[in-house]
Amino acid sequence: GASGFIAVDAVDHRGNVIAANQASESEIGVTYPGRALALSFRHPAALEAVERALRGGKTKTVEVTFLAPSVRTFNLIVAPLVVGALPGDEGEQGAVLVFHDVTAERRAEQMRADFVANASHELRSPLSALVGFIETLRGPAKDDPAAREKFLGIMAAEGSRMTRLIEDLLSLSAIEANEHVAPADE
Repeated sequence: GASGFIAVDAVDHRGNVIAANQASESEIGVTYPGRALALSFRHPAALEAVERALRGGKTKTVEVTFLAPSVRTFNLIVAPLVVGALPGDEGEQGAVLVFHDVTAERRAEQMRADFVANASHELRSPLSALVGFIETLRGPAKDDPAAREKFLGIMAAEGSRMTRLIEDLLSLSAIEANEHVAPADE
């Protein structure tokens, strides 16, 4: 299915599905009519939000992850809905469910978090080396010209490595910033 799609279901006061759009049937697996919603998917937080809506409770948003057929994550909005009310009629308390696919966003967030963790680790190594060599040059190798030459060469290389990593990070962050800017009109 297309990323970001929206699936919609409505349930009656008994929690039976009374309407489901095509996306809901094909992507969530909710079939209708008359079948209990709880038979279509078993997600405790989502079903609890439906129960709350059926009792006339407030609208609630829950994050729902389905593991099969592939990992998919949805923001699910569950809202109370009066079903079948004619003018002057009470109608029954039902609920409407709106599933918004946020799989791509969650995947991007995870990739970003992994990248930041990796970049931090990559910066920590040359930084530790620099700190170690500085301590050595101030202490045991203070009066050792050969060690000073060798260590300064290594320190320059580690400094260059850190500079490249930081430039890569800045380039990436500039690219990301530009992705969020609307294109200028020609």
